[in-house]
Amino acid sequence: MNLQYKLPSNLLEEIEGLSGVIDEYIKGNFDSTAFKGKRVPFGIYEQRKDNTYLVRIRMPGGIIAPYQLKKVADLSSEFGRDHFHFTTRGGIQIHYVEITNVIEIMKKLMDISLASRGGGGNTTRNIIWPADAGIDKDELFDVTPYGIALTNRLISEPDSWSLPRKFKIAFTGNNSKGLTAVNDVGFIAQIKDGKKGFKVLAAGGMGANSATGKVMFDFLEEDKVYFAAKAVKNVFDKYGNRRNKHIARLRFVMQRLGYDEFHKKFIEEYEDALAKYEPLKLEELSEMNRSEPKEVIEPIDKKLFNSWKEKFCTEYNNNLYNVEIPLFLGNLKNTTAKKLAELAEEIGKDVIRVDHRQNILFRLIPTGYLPKVFNFIQKEGITPYPNDRYINRMLSCAGTETCKLGICYSRGLTRAIANSFVENNINTDELGDTEIKISGCPDNCGQHSIADLGFFGKIGRKEGNIYPSYNIVVGADIHKDNPELSKFLGWIPAKSVPKFTIKLIEVFKQNKGKYKDFKNFLKNATDEIKELINLFSAVPLLEEDPNYYKDWESDKRFSVLERGEPECGVGHFELIESDFRLAAKLERRLTNSDRDADSLKQIIVLNSRALLITQGQEPQNNLELVERFKKTFIDKGIVNANYTNILSLIANEKNGPEVYLTNKDNIIGFSKMIRDLYASMDDSLRFKDHGGDTEKEATGFKMHSPV
Repeated sequence: MNLQYKLPSNLLEEIEGLSGVIDEYIKGNFDSTAFKGKRVPFGIYEQRKDNTYLVRIRMPGGIIAPYQLKKVADLSSEFGRDHFHFTTRGGIQIHYVEITNVIEIMKKLMDISLASRGGGGNTTRNIIWPADAGIDKDELFDVTPYGIALTNRLISEPDSWSLPRKFKIAFTGNNSKGLTAVNDVGFIAQIKDGKKGFKVLAAGGMGANSATGKVMFDFLEEDKVYFAAKAVKNVFDKYGNRRNKHIARLRFVMQRLGYDEFHKKFIEEYEDALAKYEPLKLEELSEMNRSEPKEVIEPIDKKLFNSWKEKFCTEYNNNLYNVEIPLFLGNLKNTTAKKLAELAEEIGKDVIRVDHRQNILFRLIPTGYLPKVFNFIQKEGITPYPNDRYINRMLSCAGTETCKLGICYSRGLTRAIANSFVENNINTDELGDTEIKISGCPDNCGQHSIADLGFFGKIGRKEGNIYPSYNIVVGADIHKDNPELSKFLGWIPAKSVPKFTIKLIEVFKQNKGKYKDFKNFLKNATDEIKELINLFSAVPLLEEDPNYYKDWESDKRFSVLERGEPECGVGHFELIESDFRLAAKLERRLTNSDRDADSLKQIIVLNSRALLITQGQEPQNNLELVERFKKTFIDKGIVNANYTNILSLIANEKNGPEVYLTNKDNIIGFSKMIRDLYASMDDSLRFKDHGGDTEKEATGFKMHSPV
């Protein structure tokens, strides 16, 4: 099968539409909030540094072909910096891009069958599954065909781009790995009576009030995957909160409705989808052919090579290995990426996968190539810690380096912890498969809620002065029948976190007889860990030690003044609010003069467009706006037909100022009617059904007549 997903047929048209928006924004003709709502669903985020953006590239299952990796490196060199970044959902981010270059990047990505569409905003995001799918000896079956087929189907559907909030899906063929428990939809491979299928979870997720998914089906036949995904998406679309993005994720729908009602609505949507749609069309997986090296290659350090092989290489059979390529903090230099792609090309096509730890898995590498891979890692300086698997699996979000929402510099802290391991000669092999995860704020981009040992940033205060600090969470276990998230134990200043971590390991070693391993210690040694937190919680006064009031890798006093609004949840609601806000501003500035004509025309346009956006419609010109408004609201009896004449004013470009001035009172009445209608909608931006007369039954809103 083709491992690359199929780009939506209308993608180029959508990119051209965004191009026009960018042009208008540059000219100053487009509100910044509305612009944010347009670009973020295309995976275009503004960074902490003003007027710089990142482009997030969708890669289902973390799959990228060598030729694609080379092209991404070229785009990063041409339009970004000397490196790019792998995300925890197997995507790629090109950083520090100027807005004038965004469209060219998107078109060049199309040339290599990649896209940024859906890399952000209230959309169906990148679908993920384990990087070793298809080559994991313990998996029930390979979930790759299902992930790719579901991607192709969902990104072709218009409602995937206008959801209440982001919508995430995960698969796994082996329930001892993967992130199915903390995604909006999780598909866990099952075999029942010799037939393939999935256990289906819904409404899991990380962030504020993280939650694990609840069971929708204990067993769902493999050909029903699309219907389950569609059903959950429809429940989210209908009952998600579009007014308040802070409680908009699917898990809040579950909390509000309760499991029984949520499951009832899911089954209704599932049965409806079953009757309306076709199942996914799965493609056969092709053979993963591999080439042998043409010459014998020797490792540059045989002793180190043997240690590296034991840590980073997993034997698949007598001649093939899976090799973890460590990328500390998920960053890869453009020049190194191109060399890595060339090495992969020598070996085979389906070699590269990105895992959720932001590292690369080289799949099914012939034994003869292992020395060459080892030599490459050592020579390229691909990570500062090339021989420490544990450190390279530490995970951190971007923090204040690029994120507008960040409180603390989480990457700086991660480096500080890694360096403290080296300085204190910590044998990280003794720490087993535990994972440290760090977020710069409570938003969970560093996945601290599923960490064995997690930290997330907060603001500390001492006699009126603020300092960077971190909450401490421990003991997550998401791979059992009743998944558990990490639990909060306390907080300490940022400057104390590395020393705390070293001391924590020392206490574990002193209690080895009591706890079988570090994971068990973190999960159960609550009292010992709390004692340590109390020991490291002290903060000196500013004048006693100013360093406590600076973040890691910063020489400035800690401040949160540069924080901005988060962009990941930006979508239609921001566009609606922007239009209503501007219309209200124009109304307040009416002066009873001939200059009012243009403002009155814009008041009609802005209010009408805002109401259409609540229905997922974005007309491109005034004529289309009028036609859609009539069809959507007037023809259905939601808006009184008497308003047709007011609305139609904007369809005739020949109308002079006197037409608008004569209808001023009616236009203001039209504006009030739309605002009242909008206020009557529920949190999902749907018209309430109150029963009673036909008018209220259809809309939950009593019609206004023109003044």
